[in-house]
Amino acid sequence: MLTAFFLTDKFNGNIALRSNFSAVPSQDGNDVTNVSDPRPRVRWICGADTTAESRGLGLFTVDAGNKYIEISATPSGTITTLTLTNGLYSAEGLATHVTSLLAATAYSAYTCVYQNSGKFYVAQAGAGTAYLRWKTGTHGSDGTGNSMAKEMGFSDTADQATSALAAEHRYDTTTMIMFDKGNSDADLFAWLCDVDVSGDVDDTLAIKIYGAASPLAFDVASWVASATKTLTFSSAPTYSENPIRLATNAGAYANEQHWLWVWRHQDEVRRHKVGLCKAFNRTWSGTRTVSTLRGHGMQQPQRGLGINNYYPVTQLRRWNVPLTFDSWGAADYRTVIQGVVRHGKADGLLWALRWDDIADSTVDANDEADKGFLVWGALQDYSLDSFVGEGADYMSGSLRIEQIR
Repeated sequence: MLTAFFLTDKFNGNIALRSNFSAVPSQDGNDVTNVSDPRPRVRWICGADTTAESRGLGLFTVDAGNKYIEISATPSGTITTLTLTNGLYSAEGLATHVTSLLAATAYSAYTCVYQNSGKFYVAQAGAGTAYLRWKTGTHGSDGTGNSMAKEMGFSDTADQATSALAAEHRYDTTTMIMFDKGNSDADLFAWLCDVDVSGDVDDTLAIKIYGAASPLAFDVASWVASATKTLTFSSAPTYSENPIRLATNAGAYANEQHWLWVWRHQDEVRRHKVGLCKAFNRTWSGTRTVSTLRGHGMQQPQRGLGINNYYPVTQLRRWNVPLTFDSWGAADYRTVIQGVVRHGKADGLLWALRWDDIADSTVDANDEADKGFLVWGALQDYSLDSFVGEGADYMSGSLRIEQIR
């Protein structure tokens, strides 16, 4: 068990591209640089507020995992397969692409439109019925499961006869940020993100980040095919007070200069919120750790209900992390503890009690977050150092970190 700190965000100020969104300058949250802001409750709000705003934004993804639409003239008849071109599409662009593929088949009388209601619709200009084989097709849920059903809001639990209206609205399904770190230094060990999945936000698809030596096209398929590094973030912790997610490279460094962070969400939510998206070098001893946590625990600062307190103000729960470093070698102490102090109190930091165990998958990051052993916080207090130099150099001291996100 080796503790580690992650201090300077290597992605800060290095955003190259981001998903399109409807900007509302009067509203806080419409700046993608918010993902680098350590302060609590600061977020980048992607997407759009209305269908009119979202229909032209490139927020729908086609890749190997969802690129097929299958149609037949009867419920169990011969299937015609439409193979969509990989890429990033607007809602209208995706509907137009499907219509163009239909036009080259026996189903040329059919069209796909994106309605003002925010639902996709596949229909024939004249009389007749065809069947979208979302379930029983080769690529349906009974088969390989890589149809366009969920991306377009259709249910894949059953085939659907045309004229076919999607079961769910779709406004955007893909939130992405591309970073250019500016160098190929071997200095990335941990990647951190925080997304808001409250309400009806879909959280069934893994959040990923891809790395490459040179920039690739701004779409998921290009990075899936050509990235030299693909990492998956941990799933959401069980409890809501510490929602951070972590990706690691099995304890090894990564030196790719260009990175694409991808959050896929197939839901009916108009706006999706990203709190943090960061990457870090590692600050640790490699041999020394924190053996005892005294006073570690969750703080509930809210005043209790009482005669003089009819309506207690709600305050966020947060983890309190007091760390004591006993007789560390002076070189390690100056690197780690004094390094945290130099980092300061005005910026955030990531702390992992059992970093090596997270990195080698002995423990899960989401479980560590639930226990308060993985925390995005800030330095609150620190002691001055105690130095013993007889025979060997040893130093002792303490830090206190408090969760801020």
